[in-house]
Amino acid sequence: MKGFFWIGQEVFLVLVIDFISWYYSLSFFSIHQSFTYYPDSETKNKNKEVLTVSFEDAENVVTGTPQILIDPNTYKVIGYMPTE
Repeated sequence: MKGFFWIGQEVFLVLVIDFISWYYSLSFFSIHQSFTYYPDSETKNKNKEVLTVSFEDAENVVTGTPQILIDPNTYKVIGYMPTE
């Protein structure tokens, strides 16, 4: 008796991978993930630091909220420019 019951080992392996692809659609073996999975922004930015800065304008000031200058290649803060 060859393989698993009446099917060969190769066919059994293909059936197992097909079942994994169907049952766990985002698994490592999933064909669906390989060709059609596009992570959302939550997943893509999971390991990146995010900078959040907020300013409150004081009363009776001449300048407004400053602009934050960020280097687009390194995403580091270069400086800021006061606005009027």
